Amino acid sequence: ECALLIGTDSYGSNHQLQMATELSLLQKHYPQVPIAILLQAATANGADAFGWPHLGRLQKDAKPGLALLHTTADGCLTVSSEKTGP
Repeated sequence: ECALLIGTDSYGSNHQLQMATELSLLQKHYPQVPIAILLQAATANGADAFGWPHLGRLQKDAKPGLALLHTTADGCLTVSSEKTGP
């Protein structure tokens, strides 16, 4: 068994670096993959692969990066433009 990882690396291989766009694209082309699996692949699985157990999850003493995601009428993911925090 191997873990699915989703990420972006640089503008050298992609015209944008938005994880929500990557997830939306995967969701569009592979609708049979549950969104929970895609979100885990974009968060905890990547952190675990790099040996960063304090990232990619919501738990005590973790340091998650958070983004507010919305689904559009056609079911695609988008990142909220609302700014929260400092």
